[in-house]
Amino acid sequence: MKIGFITPSLSACGGLQRVQALLANCLAQRHEVAIIALEDGKTPPYYALDQRIQVIYEDIFMRRRNRFPWGPVRAVAREHSLALPAWVARRAYYPAGTVREFRRRLEEGGYDCLVASTAFCSVLLGLMVEDLRGVRIIGWHHNSYSVYFQTPGKGAYIQQKLARKALKKLDALVTLTRQDREAYKRWMDIDGKYIYNPLSFSCEKKSEVSEKVLLFVGRLEIQQKGLDYLVRIADILFRQRGYTDWKLEIVGGGSGKDEIVHMIAEYGLENQIVLMGEKKDVKEYYTQASVFLCTSRWEGFGLVVTEAMECGLPVVSFRTDGPSEIVQSGKSGYLIENYNLEKFADAVERLMCDAGLRRKMSEQAAARAEHFSLVRVGEEWEKLLQDPENYQSVSL
Repeated sequence: MKIGFITPSLSACGGLQRVQALLANCLAQRHEVAIIALEDGKTPPYYALDQRIQVIYEDIFMRRRNRFPWGPVRAVAREHSLALPAWVARRAYYPAGTVREFRRRLEEGGYDCLVASTAFCSVLLGLMVEDLRGVRIIGWHHNSYSVYFQTPGKGAYIQQKLARKALKKLDALVTLTRQDREAYKRWMDIDGKYIYNPLSFSCEKKSEVSEKVLLFVGRLEIQQKGLDYLVRIADILFRQRGYTDWKLEIVGGGSGKDEIVHMIAEYGLENQIVLMGEKKDVKEYYTQASVFLCTSRWEGFGLVVTEAMECGLPVVSFRTDGPSEIVQSGKSGYLIENYNLEKFADAVERLMCDAGLRRKMSEQAAARAEHFSLVRVGEEWEKLLQDPENYQSVSL
């Protein structure tokens, strides 16, 4: 089978790129795989790809996106949080000539199956369904329905009326959680599928959960990742409750670095919170910590949660989509009502004060992580790609 992944970017450091590389590498062992990235290719892929994978760069949408008059139309829609009529969104985001040119290149590729990552790419393929006969077309959404279509100002929010039509034409729409599949059914009347993300690595060495280190791993994006919550929880634990012998390590980079540095200084936590920067290999940080904190306001899945559990870390997270289907509250960690900072701090404190509880939850976290192995998730994708219409989602 020849499989083509269509993605906005290979060069960025993010969960989408990491999981896409993992799945493509897995499938490349048995199939012919290509990744078509809608960028110029000036920056190489961030994550390693199997040498058998063909990488194709198509930047026609990038080059033509700000052409008059549709660039200004999109800008006005973002500024005023407008959901454009379907016909306007189609012209503003998917110009007919550009779509035709891109479709011709896909036809030349001779694909048996095309997998579109993100809402933009899924809508793009949905507009081509009638012309790509004999090709199984699958949308793969890496963020939640609420982020894509209920967050004013986002591109997908602006396109929601067009998306409601285009996504129904796909052979399958794959979400990352059961809850998100239900959201598409409720709001768009689409019977989707869900497949959890695979673990990004295996780790034989597990944390001994003996170090007085709390850990956060993720992009430094204040709003999504709840970094304002994270600093306030640290303030509750370190300054208000006196756990000054513990520290919080934050691993990641991003646009919010200056803001979080300012927040840390504002709360006087420079000695307790350490910014480690962006790291490609994060295993050593997981295995040298004792508790993992996930303070996100939303997550499409929560790849770092499964990574932390694979390394034997109990996880404390808000009860958001993704983590709520990964963490078994009271066994492998705690799920906290959104966004109760005191109760979050209580759960973390419980683990900080009880080494036996940490060890018990560490074992259960590692056992739970096995459910998300690349082998298991790869098998589910094999079934989906062979017969998307009849595929039945499985809760791991």
